[in-house]
Amino acid sequence: MKFCQKCFADEILKSQVVIARRQSSCDLCNNANDFVYDTQKDNYLIDYFSSFISIFSPIEKIENFQSGQETLLKTEVATNWNIFTTNDEYKVYQMLSEICKELFEEIPNLLNSPVGVDKMYDPIYLQEHSLFSKGWECFVEDIKYNNRFHSNQINKGILAKYCEAIQKTYSGGEQFFRCRIAKDGKQFEPKEIGAPPKGKSADGRANARGIVTLYLGDTEKTALHETRTGLYDHVCIGTFELKSPITVIDFKKINEISPFQDGIIDDIAELAINKKHLKQIDYEMGRVMRKSDDVLDYLPTQYIADFVRSIVSEEYPEQYAFQGIEFRSVMNLEGFNLAIFTPECFDVIDIKMKRINQISYVW
Repeated sequence: MKFCQKCFADEILKSQVVIARRQSSCDLCNNANDFVYDTQKDNYLIDYFSSFISIFSPIEKIENFQSGQETLLKTEVATNWNIFTTNDEYKVYQMLSEICKELFEEIPNLLNSPVGVDKMYDPIYLQEHSLFSKGWECFVEDIKYNNRFHSNQINKGILAKYCEAIQKTYSGGEQFFRCRIAKDGKQFEPKEIGAPPKGKSADGRANARGIVTLYLGDTEKTALHETRTGLYDHVCIGTFELKSPITVIDFKKINEISPFQDGIIDDIAELAINKKHLKQIDYEMGRVMRKSDDVLDYLPTQYIADFVRSIVSEEYPEQYAFQGIEFRSVMNLEGFNLAIFTPECFDVIDIKMKRINQISYVW
């Protein structure tokens, strides 16, 4: 069978198909004249998939397997892994069975019977490789009420590893937006529309009270929605232009980390046991917070953001590696926000005054 590059969500696999430059029509999605992987002629994806499939075992071979957690390989891949663009289990089955035909001929149970990740039931492995040794809830409880700054409920080495896997660079000249309500109808000056000065900032999703952080939206719409303006409010929308390249951690991608990346492919089981934790971080970064909520609820994301701030560049040890984090917008589902640790990286190049004339509600 032939599968085109658009059938692969994983960027590493997709790039391998494009690099091979074999062109034909896709047997799965019927896309015509695209770069394809031909299972009759190509074999360069087999090693990737063999490494991935090797973490799974038939449940009867897993010691201490817990009844009720069994799943088929096609279901596991379609539900929890960002490998294929389709979530259709029949199509996932087709792709797996064709790409790894010889492997499944030797061990058909892996494809057609319930499987599990055996490392998930190894208490010693879990203790050493789990991001949260006792789970997310215990981590949150610890930093809220026991040990706010030096919790031993989180494996920082694992967190650093996955942060580095989702780093993203922006070039100088790229633009983002910030909106503020003009309470007296007066337009903000450039120095007023930026981040609050040191010691003046309130608790936020990515900063504790007093720590300077510049929050920006990817579009004017995102910035406006995040401000939660009222009807007939006057707002100022500032355009912030990046002076020079910066690198941020893109938490939108934390639950889509490729198992085929360097440094991860050698122990894909570690990524598998941490999938639920990475999904929780993704959820917390984009969770709706109301003004009436307890500021303690910000602590988990503040802790993670502070950890990102603390990572030092390997190339330049006197400098920090990352200048901010990126996360889904709570108020505009199509957009995202940046929390910038170094506001001086941006110039304010424009400020516009707007009046809110209409608000719509959706439920």
